[in-house]
Amino acid sequence: MRDISDDCWICPNALLDQKYGLRLEVPEPGFILLKTNNPCLEWLYWGVNIALLAGGSTFVHAAGVAKNGEAVIFPSWGGVGKTALVARLVKEMGWTLLGDDLIIISPDGQCYGFPKPMVLYPYHKNVFPEVFSKGKGPVAPVAMNGWLSKVAVGVKPLLRPFPKLLQFAREHNPQSVRINPSTVFGLDNLCRVAKLKAAIWLDRVEGLPEAKFIAKEENMSSRMMGSTIREQNARCVLTTNIAMGLGIVNNEHFYDSWIRCLDSALQGRAIHTLYLPADMPVSELPEVVCMVLSDQKLLEENRLGSCSCN
Repeated sequence: MRDISDDCWICPNALLDQKYGLRLEVPEPGFILLKTNNPCLEWLYWGVNIALLAGGSTFVHAAGVAKNGEAVIFPSWGGVGKTALVARLVKEMGWTLLGDDLIIISPDGQCYGFPKPMVLYPYHKNVFPEVFSKGKGPVAPVAMNGWLSKVAVGVKPLLRPFPKLLQFAREHNPQSVRINPSTVFGLDNLCRVAKLKAAIWLDRVEGLPEAKFIAKEENMSSRMMGSTIREQNARCVLTTNIAMGLGIVNNEHFYDSWIRCLDSALQGRAIHTLYLPADMPVSELPEVVCMVLSDQKLLEENRLGSCSCN
């Protein structure tokens, strides 16, 4: 293999990401193989999405809930408050959870649950008091989040050659904890599949005095794709572009497939945007969002009830 850039080595049918300790290769047509010597979470979800796109579906960086076989998803950036919102909808309003960070969507608008572990931060204390009261929440104060994030970025590369030590650090991170949705909500409140009813983009805006609802969003496919890529590891994204140059990844089954899937899935669905003040506390966001969506008839009372898709 030859070094093409930044610890990335290539040969005609394989690519080695030496920095993350992962090899991507095509052992035979139609198969992509990921080999790694450590719990490389950066490549895990990105690699799953490469496989999903080859089959015509995709991850969406969004929170999603369902009721009566219909799904409402909230695509956005990280840190907007999606986890707090779905917690309110599931615990108090009878919805079931597809996922709080990633869901899978197919071209026909089917939304598949992907209940990956939720990441809880100190500001989630008022959202999940039952978790924190049992001593299962993060112990670091909110004021230390920024400093600890910088420390984590610097420490992770040092621990990567030692998988067990890296896993220990993840499990004992004072800034955040990972907890399974089934532990918080119960298995009966998780949904496997539901048909997309509405997609509501959530965003925070500096200087905005109150929530602002936009009845139609013209660029939802592009925004959903962009935010999903943004939440993935930048090195994985760049390396996949190199893999395209090698012919390991076919763009027909990647970027082209991605936008086609989203355009098709959103066809005929309600598509909106909800802007929120940047300084709105996470604990207040669910009440404001639910009030706005109820006013817009997106959380109709006659929809309340158990989900038929469990």
